[in-house]
Parts: sequence; C-alpha cells; structure tokens
Amino acid sequence: MSQIPENMEPEETSADSVEVEQLANDDTVADAADSPAVEDSGGENNPDGDEKVTFALDGDDTSTPEADIARLEAELASSHDKLLRAVAETENVRRRAQRDKEDTARYAVSNFSRDLLSVVDNLRRALDSVDAETRKENPALENLMIGVEMTERELLTAFERNNIRRMETIGQKFDPNFHEAMFEYDDPDQPAKTIGQEIEAGYMLHDRALRPAKVGITKGGPKSDAAGQDEAPVAPEEPADSSAGSTAYDPRSGAPGEQFDEEL
Repeated sequence: MSQIPENMEPEETSADSVEVEQLANDDTVADAADSPAVEDSGGENNPDGDEKVTFALDGDDTSTPEADIARLEAELASSHDKLLRAVAETENVRRRAQRDKEDTARYAVSNFSRDLLSVVDNLRRALDSVDAETRKENPALENLMIGVEMTERELLTAFERNNIRRMETIGQKFDPNFHEAMFEYDDPDQPAKTIGQEIEAGYMLHDRALRPAKVGITKGGPKSDAAGQDEAPVAPEEPADSSAGSTAYDPRSGAPGEQFDEEL
C-alpha cells in the first residue's frame, strides 16, 4: 500500500492561511476607501514622518466670527421687531373688541327706543290739542288728560333711566350731527345759523343722537354795508323799466299809470 506523505497536510494548511490573508487585505482596502482622505506627508517632504489628515467639509468655510456675529445680531433685531409688532397687533385687537363690547352694551336698545319716540310724540300732541279752559269745563276730559300726562311722565322717566334725554335746541347753534334744518327765516336779533324754532324734538342716547331734532334756523341780522354797495348800481335799472311801462299805460290811463310807476 502506498502511504500518504507526512508533509501534505502542512502544505494544505499553508494554502488556507494564504487565502485568509488575502481576504483580510481586501477588507482593509474596502475600509480605507470608506474612511476620510488621509494625506501622508512623510518621506522626502516631511522628514519627521508625521501624518497629516485632511477632512472634506461641506459648504463655504470663508465666514469670519465678526460676520457671524453681525448676522446673528440682524436676526435677533428682526425677531424682536416681529415680536413687538405681534404684541401691538394683539393689543389693538383686544382694545377694539373691548370697545365693540361696550358700544353693544350701551347702544343695544337704540332701535327699540327709537320706535318709542313716536309714542311720546303722540302723547304730547294729544295734550297740546286740548286747551286749559276746555279741560276745566269737562271733568271727564280733565281726568283723561291727567292720565295721558301721567303716562307721558312715566315714559320719560323710563327714558332717563336708560340714558335717553330730550335735546334743548332753542337758542343753540346749529349742529348737523344733532339737528336737521327744515327751513331758514330772517331774524335780525339772532346770529346766523341759530335755532329759533323746533318742529320735532330730538333725543340723545348717551352721547349719540338717537333722533335728530327738526328745527328752523335763522339767516342772521341785516346785510352788511359792502353788500348794500354791491346792489347800488342795480337800482337805476328799475326806473328805466318802469318808464317803459308808463309809456305803455299813458295812452290809456294817464295818471294811474304814473301812480303805478311811482309805486314800483
């Protein structure tokens, strides 16, 4: 029988070790490819043989600390400005909402109160339609008028409890926010735009006009001297027209036509 040489097994063992070493070298190359770039400064350029490692950084590395500080300060100022604006806007919204709430509470009865004003007007018209002598002659009518007066008084008291009051207009200066001018008339004793007559009473709700007063206002005193001088040249034209009229009337009536011209 042939015998297996004793040195065969060591040769196989040596081949296996070579393969293991080759695989180890391949893994080392793969790890080196994944690792950061390393610049070897050894050899002739670096006598000491120190290794210098260079890492690749993303972005531009040209900024300085001063530029970074300025940029951060600008961002801080912008954020502070935005915060102040947001706080101011929130405060304005809060104040507006508070004002709207107060106005709603104060003027919520405007429409209802305005409808009741016609009732007050009719009660006053009923009282003014009967004079004092007629009331004395008829006891039943007197009792009726007393009831109407009490009703009017109670309604006005309810108005006052809700801050509704009647305007005082006679002798006051005309204000378009509270008054409605119906006509103008001449009154030399009063300044212009003065309320001299009241057609319909006005009422206030707090500080607003619930219903404007309908009034008549004055045009003012006599015209100034400058206005009289402006009208003076126009006066001679009227006799010229009247003379033409007198010639038309002379053939028929004579003296009456002259009298007519003198009156003109």
